[in-house]
Amino acid sequence: MTKVTSKHLDSEINQAEDFAERTKLRIKEGFEAKPLRRMKKPRVKPELHMVIGDSHAHPDEPNNRYLWAGRLAADRRPDVVVDIGDSADLPSLFGYDQGAKGPLFEGRAYWRDVDAYIDAKTQFNLGLEGFSPRLVKCDGNHEDRIRRLLESDPRFAGVIGPHNLMDKELGWERHEFLEIVEISGVGYSHYYKARASQRPVSGVVQTRSVIQSRPGSFCRVFGHTHVYQYYETSDGSSSGRKISSINCGCYFGRDSAGHNWAGDDVNHWRAGILMLRVFDGQVIGHEWISLEEIHDKYG
Repeated sequence: MTKVTSKHLDSEINQAEDFAERTKLRIKEGFEAKPLRRMKKPRVKPELHMVIGDSHAHPDEPNNRYLWAGRLAADRRPDVVVDIGDSADLPSLFGYDQGAKGPLFEGRAYWRDVDAYIDAKTQFNLGLEGFSPRLVKCDGNHEDRIRRLLESDPRFAGVIGPHNLMDKELGWERHEFLEIVEISGVGYSHYYKARASQRPVSGVVQTRSVIQSRPGSFCRVFGHTHVYQYYETSDGSSSGRKISSINCGCYFGRDSAGHNWAGDDVNHWRAGILMLRVFDGQVIGHEWISLEEIHDKYG
């Protein structure tokens, strides 16, 4: 233990008394901040990504929310809009799940489903009011039902197909189901599949599991579960580079016509739109805008 000398103690007492005098003077004359040395500003010009989660355009559901989303985009001016998939609900193809032979194809119901989707995208474009960001569409498992139908019954090849949804004509870059679309260092996909499987990565904290199962210093954004979840870690480098994993929720109301089957699951879902500020391959800021807020401002 260091011995405290009388001289050292006297010095500490003097410093404490000086501070007490300065404090009295500050109180008497008012607190005035000293001018600071100007610091060099970092060059940060982030991109703005607008992410629309599973929206499930359904023939028994009005498409007002797509018009509102277009108006939101026109207001916020994102560099890119990403549709994470399952924006075409296609309930007529419900039976065409992986490995299953669906029911008899019924064209009238199918075209009704397609019309609902095309109207949804048309409403979105109307809301843009001439604004033209990059539009990226990741096919989801619902859109992939068309491919599974054709695998199950090749007679319909040339009659129906993904082209029926008219994504290209409506201005969207369409990407295949489970393709990872890299945009400025962020990987977008309807979901990230587990190894040696077509099923999604699972886990109590799915966003964390996605990073663990798919290593790499890139940010990941996905949908499918209708849940909103954000997880972040770093790549371990001296730069402290951040890796974000985001489940981007959904974009439809709790009473949606296509989700009567869900029961209490809807209590875990979050409806809205995600805004991401992306710089140097990292998510440096994010904002969640609820469906209720969007309806209130743009409806």
